[in-house]
Amino acid sequence: MLTLFFIFCNEPTAANAIKFSPEDETVVLGATIVSESGPYGVTSSECIRFYVEDHGEGIPEEKFNQIFQPFQQATLQTERVYGGTGLGLSITKKLVEAMGGSICVESEPGKYARFLVDIPLQTYDGRDVYKDDDVETCPADFFEKTTVHLVSTDQATIERVQCIFRHFQMDYQVYPNFQFSKSAATRDKLLSSPAHNHVFLVQEDLFELQPYVRLVAAASNAVLVTFGPKMSVRRSDFHFRNLQQVLPSAFMLSFYQATQSFDSQATWMKEASVRSIEIDLGQLRILVAEDNKINQKVISRILKRIGIEAFRLVENGKEAVDAEAQEPYDVVLMDMEM
Repeated sequence: MLTLFFIFCNEPTAANAIKFSPEDETVVLGATIVSESGPYGVTSSECIRFYVEDHGEGIPEEKFNQIFQPFQQATLQTERVYGGTGLGLSITKKLVEAMGGSICVESEPGKYARFLVDIPLQTYDGRDVYKDDDVETCPADFFEKTTVHLVSTDQATIERVQCIFRHFQMDYQVYPNFQFSKSAATRDKLLSSPAHNHVFLVQEDLFELQPYVRLVAAASNAVLVTFGPKMSVRRSDFHFRNLQQVLPSAFMLSFYQATQSFDSQATWMKEASVRSIEIDLGQLRILVAEDNKINQKVISRILKRIGIEAFRLVENGKEAVDAEAQEPYDVVLMDMEM
């Protein structure tokens, strides 16, 4: 879904269609189901065809292939008047082909340009999403000898995860915080069997380092899996941004893969001499130079989602140089043409 969003809300479609259309013209976006092979040999009996049409100056037919090459635009005039790097269409083509689809262009110079993207459809066959070939790679006794300790206050997440655990007949416990770790008796009970795996599945804003260290100090068979939008726990063995969007098969496979790395895990919990270098993203000062309003919003949202609030937006390279001269920044994100 995110890939399709990029394709149709960025290059080459909506953004370019608006850019190349006169102010008094319209841009047409649509989608339809087609039961035929798409352009350039899409081998699907049924696919969904997205199309975007502008009413600008159009593209000469001899340039149809060129515009999908990196750093290429239809004409020098296009680059001088509209700017851009000539990378959008080549990136989009790779994304579309990675999904088994194809992209092509139809155009009449002076009248319109229409981009068509065909994405093959797969009919849902009723297969249980809890059953997957990937999960079958886990040993038969993996689920029996693994206990998951879920630390979360989000009821929707708790309910969904519990359904998955019950399906795989996996032992689990749910806690609202790390208070359970303060009891020595509880710790002994949790980690009493050296052959048993313990997966701590923790909502990232509820994670507490010292209680976790105490829990695993006497065991080599515990792993930490976190979830949340900011990825703020640097020591986790696996992280999910949103558990509501993860297939059960991928969810369980991540547990198995994490537990297989016991021997190679860093021993930061066991040896005081081991120290890891950490970067607190929330403390970074970031300068963003970007003249496209849509890209500014996207970059701002991404930075905030990973916990970065201290950033400044400027419109061009000159403003970026002036801003850097006024105060130092840890990171500068800049358009490659600035």
